[in-house]
Amino acid sequence: MLGHEIEHIDHYHCAERVQVEDAIRHTALGAVVAPPVAVLMAGYSKDQEFQADREGVKLAAAVSYSPQGAIRVFEAFERLFPAAQTPRRSPPEGLSDAALKTLEGYFQSHPPSAERIDQIRKMIASGQLPNWTRTTPLPVEFYFLTERSFRALGRAELPMRGGLSNKDRKTWQAERDEYYRQAGTLAAQSLALRSDQPRALSILAVASYGLGDFAAGAATYHKLLPDYPAFADSIRQHLEALARQALAVENYAKAASLASHALDLQPDQDSLLKTLAEAQFGLKDFTGASETCRKLKALYPSAADAVRSAADTLADAALARHEYRDAASLAAQSLELKPGQLRMLRILAQAEFAQANFAPAAVAYRKVLDQQIWDLDWVRGYADALSVSAGPRPFADWLDQIHLTDVTLLTQAHIELAGLRLKEGDESEAASILASTRGASNLFAPGLLGRLGWWYYRAAKYQMSQTVLRQALALRPGDFYTQAALGWSELHEGRFESAIRLFTAASGEAGWNSPLMGRAIACWQTSQAADALKDFEAVIAAAPYWRNPRWVTALFPENVVQAVAAMDAAWQERQTGK
Repeated sequence: MLGHEIEHIDHYHCAERVQVEDAIRHTALGAVVAPPVAVLMAGYSKDQEFQADREGVKLAAAVSYSPQGAIRVFEAFERLFPAAQTPRRSPPEGLSDAALKTLEGYFQSHPPSAERIDQIRKMIASGQLPNWTRTTPLPVEFYFLTERSFRALGRAELPMRGGLSNKDRKTWQAERDEYYRQAGTLAAQSLALRSDQPRALSILAVASYGLGDFAAGAATYHKLLPDYPAFADSIRQHLEALARQALAVENYAKAASLASHALDLQPDQDSLLKTLAEAQFGLKDFTGASETCRKLKALYPSAADAVRSAADTLADAALARHEYRDAASLAAQSLELKPGQLRMLRILAQAEFAQANFAPAAVAYRKVLDQQIWDLDWVRGYADALSVSAGPRPFADWLDQIHLTDVTLLTQAHIELAGLRLKEGDESEAASILASTRGASNLFAPGLLGRLGWWYYRAAKYQMSQTVLRQALALRPGDFYTQAALGWSELHEGRFESAIRLFTAASGEAGWNSPLMGRAIACWQTSQAADALKDFEAVIAAAPYWRNPRWVTALFPENVVQAVAAMDAAWQERQTGK
């Protein structure tokens, strides 16, 4: 290149060019220099460029430079030409705007590199130039190799676009792996020329990790650590960024692997522990997540709270998908990090109840009530869970400890205790409540009477259940809960048409004693199989715990258990047929 420029001067090309530049500027000679791109575009003529090439390479050969060096220069220009024409897709792989404009000007003002290469090869073939094939590498070649490796790494680490098909994801991953290979190869070539390059070493490590060669990545990290700790830490940052990208596309296994390997490099790093915990939640590795969260809570409370927030979101989503075991595990993990959260206690109670884990459900309900968060749903939920786990004693103890001033809530609590004792065979408290509903001084809210009638049904006292429920329905004929409860009692007595009417009227009731399932059973018992299975399918889609025999057996009498089992078998057979 020096020979080429010398020959431009030696052949007076420069004098001619000064005149061209002057014409471009429309100014006197010696005026302010014109913009370099405009001057460059003016350039020399094509013949002048070819002449400078011929004489310049001869000049270089005269002092023992191989003509192959000139060919390599023009080959490099050929590689640069597409880069100058192609818009940048990311900052790491792109040239600056000024460099792009300069390259564009250069290629517009110079002959095509292929023609210039062809001229030199013809000169070698004709004997005008020596055919020396051995060349000495450019002393700073390592710098350019490192830069190219950095650009390849930048392309490898571009985040994946959302909404890709599985086929497109595989293509993206294959392209990404190829860029990692390019980055690693170029960094290794650069290090072969000059070994003391921390930047090239860090690129090589990240490329190794990107291709799954964790041992090589770790070895390079530890090689950097003593003398270049900042470059070593950049490897950890790259790993963490890749782990977060994997989390974003729900590739939890990859996220956990990357975070774990980064933690091998820097144990107990707060952001890495947080990433690992979130990945473990996604993998449903609740044992591992629990261990990671305990460490976070002990070392970095603020980071632990961020993980808890992620667990809360996943618990909500799991409950909405009816994944009760996962919802319970996530809620329990969140409560371990921050006890007493009402939202997570609610999810835990509902999820445990849906799995027929009634004792843990009762514990969760009780923790809410102990915070003096009292409403009918929590009180009823606590009693329902105790009805198949611990009986009336815990409920009585709780009632003795509190001081309720809300008359309706206090009455409800006594109804729940009476119902629990009914199931134990003690009818005295229920009879006392019924007696108090009569007379002019009665302060009993009629809407609560339906709940007592439901407890009579649960206690297998079906005739009394119907009496109480009909009394309640006469006082509140539009109450869905009472209609559904009476429907279950009518179903047990074999009055199927009446049960169907009541269940249909109560279809807005969304409790666990589903009127839609009641109607399905009544239709099944009256040989209306198509209607029965239609309702059954709707119920199990919204409340799949009905397919858990342990749950049904704990809460309903044998006729319901048998009918649900028969419908489930028929429904499964129909699914197989589909």
